[in-house]
Amino acid sequence: IESDNDAGIALASKMGEKKFVELMNQEAVSLGLTGTQFVNTVGLDTDNNTEPNYSTARDLAKLALVIMKQYPYILNIISLKEYDLKTASGTLHHALATTNKLFGENLPFNIVGGKTGETPRAKKNLLLITHWPTENSYLISVVLGSDDNFGDMKKLLISSASK
Repeated sequence: IESDNDAGIALASKMGEKKFVELMNQEAVSLGLTGTQFVNTVGLDTDNNTEPNYSTARDLAKLALVIMKQYPYILNIISLKEYDLKTASGTLHHALATTNKLFGENLPFNIVGGKTGETPRAKKNLLLITHWPTENSYLISVVLGSDDNFGDMKKLLISSASK
């Protein structure tokens, strides 16, 4: 819902970041994500800015398709505008809010879910899964390296709708 790297860090803590990143890269290869490389668990620019995390629009779209088919509960999470995160005892920890400013916008397609991302090196990025007008069809759109990821995505969706 909101960008947070705690989960990646927590998952890697049991085996160490190096081993976890190795497994992330192995999984990327097994999914056919040939233009993707992880150098840390969180996807952020490295401190020394030498070896970057990277991916391609094609690989991100492939990953979105895998999530839709094999992990629909993740799709349910990335479709939420907000969520009240509670502790194990049920008390409110804090409210989460999406970083996706296109939720609620008047767009040619209804948003199913999406993920934003931004680093100084990668600039602003956005992946959106939207309903295509044909029944049970979806459009996966990716904007990378943008100065205005939301504006660029709107243009992309408007252009797609006119075809």
